[in-house]
Amino acid sequence: MKDSYKGMIYIFISAILLSTGGLFIKIVEADPLAIVALRSGIASITLLPLLRVNQIKLRIPTIIYILSYTVMMITFVTATKYTTSANTVALQYSGSLYLFLYSVFRKHIKVRWGNTIPMLFIVMGICAFLLEPSKGQSITGNILAVISGIALASMYGIIPSIKDTSPIALVCLSNLTIFILVFPMIPSPGKLLEISTQGWMAMIYLGVIQVALSYVLNTKGVLLTSSLQALVLAMFEAVLNPIWVFIFIEEVPTSHGFVGIVMILGAVLFNVIQQNRYEKRRNSLCA
Repeated sequence: MKDSYKGMIYIFISAILLSTGGLFIKIVEADPLAIVALRSGIASITLLPLLRVNQIKLRIPTIIYILSYTVMMITFVTATKYTTSANTVALQYSGSLYLFLYSVFRKHIKVRWGNTIPMLFIVMGICAFLLEPSKGQSITGNILAVISGIALASMYGIIPSIKDTSPIALVCLSNLTIFILVFPMIPSPGKLLEISTQGWMAMIYLGVIQVALSYVLNTKGVLLTSSLQALVLAMFEAVLNPIWVFIFIEEVPTSHGFVGIVMILGAVLFNVIQQNRYEKRRNSLCA
C-alpha cells in the first residue's frame, strides 16, 4: 500500500475518534481548564511508556508545533463548553483558509479562481457564526473556536518541517506541556473531587483514546500526505461531532450555525475537488 493511502487511512480513523470529543467534553461536569489539563495529563501518561529519548528532537519547528497544539487544545475545549459542538468544530476546520493564506503570502503560490472562491465561502461561513444573534459565552466560544482553527492550521503547516520526529514523541510532549502549564491555572482544584464516576470514565476515554491514540494516528497520517489533504480528510470529524452530540444530548445547531457549517464544509470539499483536478492536469502535462 502506498504511504499516501496509509496516511489517508490513519487520518480517517483519527477523525472518527476525534469526533467523539464534543460529546464526552460536554459529559464531564468540570471547568474547561480542568478538562484540558486532566485529559492531556492522562494522554501523556498513556504515551510515556512508548517514548524513547532518541525520538525527541527539540528544534524551533517542534516547539512551534507544541505551542500550537497547546493553544488549539485549550481553545477547542473551552469553546465546546461555551458554544455548540457544531459551531466549534466547523470554525476549527476553517483552518484550510489560514493554510491557504500562508501558502499565498509565504510560499508565493499562484492564486487561481478554483481555490480562491472556496476560501471566500469559508470567510462568509465564519461571518455567519460570528454574526449569530447570541450573547456572552456563546460569542466567546465562537471566537475561541476561530483561534483554535488558526492553531490547527499552524500545526498542519509545520508538520512537514519535523518529519524526523516521532509522532508519539510529538503528541506525548505536547500533552505533557499542556498539563504542566494548565494544571496550576485550574480554578478551585478541590472541585475535581466532585467529578462523578461517569465524568472520570469520560475523562479517561478522552485522554487515552480521543487524544493519545487519535493524535498519534493523525500526526502519522499528516507525515505521509499533504497538509491540505490531511485537513480535508479530517473534515469527517466536523461532520460526525455534532451528530454524536445531537443523538446523545439533543443539542441542535442554530440557523446561523447551520449556514456556517454548510458554507465551510462545502467550500473545503469543493477546494479538494479543484485541487485534485489541478494536480491531475499538471501530472498529465508533465508525463
